[in-house]
Amino acid sequence: MTTITNAGAIPDSPTTLLNEVIAAATLLSPGLTADLPASLIEDLASTATGAVVVQDQGVADLINSISAFTANPPVLYALGAQNGITQGVGSNTSVYVVFISANLGFVINAGFVVSDGTNQYVVQDGGIIPTSGQTVPLYCLAINAGSFAVPIGTVNQIITSLPSGIAITCTNLVSGIPGASAQTLASYQAQVIQAGQSAAQGMPDFVKTQLQKVPGVQANLVSVRPVGTNWEIICGGGDPYAVAGAIYESFFDFSNLVGSTILAASITNAYPAIVTTNLNHGYSTGQVVQFLSATGMTGINSIPFTAIVLSETTFSLNVAIASIVWASGTVTITTAEPHGIPSGTIAGTIYGCVPTGYNGAYTFTRTGTTTFTYPLATNPGASTALGYTGFDSTTNGTYNANTAVVTPNLRNISVSINSYPDTYVIPFVDPPVQTVTVALTWNTTSSNYVSSVAVAAAAQPAIAAYINGIFVGQPINIFDMQNAFTASVANLLQTNLISKMVFVVTINGIVTSPSAGTGVIYGDTESFFETTASSISVTQG
Repeated sequence: MTTITNAGAIPDSPTTLLNEVIAAATLLSPGLTADLPASLIEDLASTATGAVVVQDQGVADLINSISAFTANPPVLYALGAQNGITQGVGSNTSVYVVFISANLGFVINAGFVVSDGTNQYVVQDGGIIPTSGQTVPLYCLAINAGSFAVPIGTVNQIITSLPSGIAITCTNLVSGIPGASAQTLASYQAQVIQAGQSAAQGMPDFVKTQLQKVPGVQANLVSVRPVGTNWEIICGGGDPYAVAGAIYESFFDFSNLVGSTILAASITNAYPAIVTTNLNHGYSTGQVVQFLSATGMTGINSIPFTAIVLSETTFSLNVAIASIVWASGTVTITTAEPHGIPSGTIAGTIYGCVPTGYNGAYTFTRTGTTTFTYPLATNPGASTALGYTGFDSTTNGTYNANTAVVTPNLRNISVSINSYPDTYVIPFVDPPVQTVTVALTWNTTSSNYVSSVAVAAAAQPAIAAYINGIFVGQPINIFDMQNAFTASVANLLQTNLISKMVFVVTINGIVTSPSAGTGVIYGDTESFFETTASSISVTQG
């Protein structure tokens, strides 16, 4: 029967097993006669031996499968249960939503329903309208299954009926996390292997193992990375309290946990000042931002500015208008913070005022650190909405690159865990989505007809699966996309007959080329890529 060697369980040869069958039969029946016809003896022996061969192979396979590397599904599930890992099921799309209201103290209960006009989302944990008038981001889960994008600012409809006299608005300051399909057996195998190694390999793998147990967490959206002497944990999907609970159970020292840090890589000396950030800032126009620890241009620290978004990594600085007064053809503006305008006059712009007659480009005359005037022949009327104007940084010194921390950082989540009588604040990073489209142009030297429609149908889901499987913070690799394409069309077109593969990759609407001298395309280092098969165009040409 099966022999255990250094190479694993090895089944015996059919000849050996035949001899063992005859020996066993003789042992059981010492008077066994052999005077049967030779052909009949052979038939009986061969039939019995065949059954034993199958059994012996089964024993060898079972023994060799007692490892996550080689396990068959039932054994893999048993090993997973031993390590506290169950195979991931599909999860619905999720999004963090903030609620804004003047009705301070109003409770947003779990089960509160909001919508983006197409899909509805249910608040999972609840919250309350605080003194600021805006809740912390509340975790909401889509009612319907499926994977779909939730762009910033689209979840803005209240579905749950409100009591008379209560007015609430809502929005999502960050993109949602598309839902995940059920975990594949190969992915589950890798997770079980990691769980078995985590205790031996240290804290980061142990934290990943615990996070991947949380329902809704996607394995490729988990990262545990050192930041100096501290640690930053990125986790996409899953209820924030469950995520924080997993970190609480697995992380050694909470004081070493930090969130994401957005730095001002540069700030121009201009009207208005333009800020370039090291990461995608995630802001929408109108977001109030502040700077901490800026050097060189210290006057900007702790001042609330209004951002006008120029790109995903740039925005202009503006100061809020506190009052507008028109008199005798002159408008006097008072700003809530110092406007930075130097002595004399400057070409400036007013935004966001109602009546809109106050808005436009004018010549400003400085009259104080928070006041200036500009000529306007016609009185627009009493202001009902105060806008903002650009911040002039030309007299504020030269900014020292990468010194200022930009707040708020919309990707940071903080959850309070109460382990009576103590409370611990657990920060982690909810990775933003980067939407990807790919245009592939291919051709062939084949003299036979190759259906471009069939090639596209085979390649689109394969390329989309590759992009959606990239781990958070990792780049898109052109060569991996080439491999995905050639493997997907192998039954239609031999690789040696492919004469052209040109990829054009667009990230968040911007065509992005590989880094010089490489085949890799980098995005935001704390974000992940998301696409669909319909966003992949495959064209012969």
